[in-house]
Amino acid sequence: MELDETLANLLPVFFGWLLGILSTLLIEQIRRWIKLSKLKKIAYHQLTDLGSKILLSSYLIKQKVGKLTIDDAKSFVEISKKNYPNLISQDLIEILEKILTSNQDEFKVFIELHRDSKHALNLKKYTLSLFQHGKESIDLLSPELFAKLLEIYSKLNEINQEIEYANKAFDLTFSDTLSTSKIGEHNLINSYMFIASLFEKIHQKILNIKEEL
Repeated sequence: MELDETLANLLPVFFGWLLGILSTLLIEQIRRWIKLSKLKKIAYHQLTDLGSKILLSSYLIKQKVGKLTIDDAKSFVEISKKNYPNLISQDLIEILEKILTSNQDEFKVFIELHRDSKHALNLKKYTLSLFQHGKESIDLLSPELFAKLLEIYSKLNEINQEIEYANKAFDLTFSDTLSTSKIGEHNLINSYMFIASLFEKIHQKILNIKEEL
């Protein structure tokens, strides 16, 4: 009888204790979910902004060195309209659409008009600030997603180094020696095209990651 009374008295205490633990765990899980949701939203916006910039940079590089093809221009227009309708100049898109509907000769004239090896292309260095300002919560991401974002962050650092090399190559184009000047121009074009190819690879990775967020 006394045992039954003891159990009857202890059960409310036990269930209260258990409920307290579960409530704490539930609240912590909700907080974690909210932080993760905010982190993914920040990552999505940063990737969208980055994607629009490197897509435009890749286009401008090819246009500057005269390596832009009709397929390149079509792809740029399609991707811009689909993924960055408010981030890439609508005027540029309209101009390209008009040229692409005309004959190939007009496109060649357009490329020649915009080809320019005498002025440096003001390429900016990019990064993912998520790794600089969100370190305290970035570990909330899944290991797979974290690895993919880290790969982009690392590739951007690689491109930034190539941009520095391109700037040095551009300086050589002003050399008094004709051979040195030609070598500098050749290296500059190769460096620019390598940067453009890296931008395109990263851009595709960005689109893939955005689908997961």
